[in-house]
Amino acid sequence: ISPDPPLAESNIIISALVTNSSESAMTAEDVWVRFYLGDPQNGGIQLGEDIYIESLAPGEQASVAATSVFECGEYTVHAAVDPLALIGEFDEDNNLSSTSFHVYSGPSITGTLSLDAGSYSAYEDIGISVSATNTGDLTASAVAELYVEDGTGQPVETIQPLHFNEITPGETMISNTGWNTQGTLSGEYRIHLVLREGEDTLTEQLVPFTIESMLTLGSLVSVDKQEYDICEEVAIMAQATNTSPNYEYEDLTLDLEIYDPDSNLIDAIS
Repeated sequence: ISPDPPLAESNIIISALVTNSSESAMTAEDVWVRFYLGDPQNGGIQLGEDIYIESLAPGEQASVAATSVFECGEYTVHAAVDPLALIGEFDEDNNLSSTSFHVYSGPSITGTLSLDAGSYSAYEDIGISVSATNTGDLTASAVAELYVEDGTGQPVETIQPLHFNEITPGETMISNTGWNTQGTLSGEYRIHLVLREGEDTLTEQLVPFTIESMLTLGSLVSVDKQEYDICEEVAIMAQATNTSPNYEYEDLTLDLEIYDPDSNLIDAIS
């Protein structure tokens, strides 16, 4: 039976080796072979068409095969040589052979992604957990690819993949990793999980999260000297510094107010 293991809803090849075991010099001609699902002597159903072998010299062998599709379960198939008893033989008791096999549904792995919170600040660790569950009936392995994306799906960073090796049927494996927000700009983001078995994608999942803004600004005002004459122009230098690790300010307005020694407002400049 091939492939090994045989899988449901896919072609399964049943092969048999036919041998002319005659000890004389007689060549068997016009040999027919028939495959059955179940015992042909007890209601077995024929699989495919009869297979014709033109001749078999003494000691010669020929391989024959039939292809069929099965559901999950246990099966027994038989190969019958000369099913209509058209060839005279010394031994008619060795013309039927059988084998039993189990057809599997195959591995079926599903993945689940979760985060330890919904929002984070700058330079905070995000706890990432991935679980992989094998709901099939064969042991299998998978790789979880993890991507940080912005809210529109644009890539930000790739996280080291997680490997799930030899998950047995019914087993759930859990693996944890993390990602630090560092100075990533505040806004809406998501972790993108792609669970793969080889080149096949098994599960995809998106889990959103928010990086909160840390709003901090610094300012500095200076003049070109400490003393001035009457009606002399004062050169004022003003500077604004973005001290936030993850927020970009736009269209800022710096308001300057000038007071006399008695704290009376003299002028205001924007």
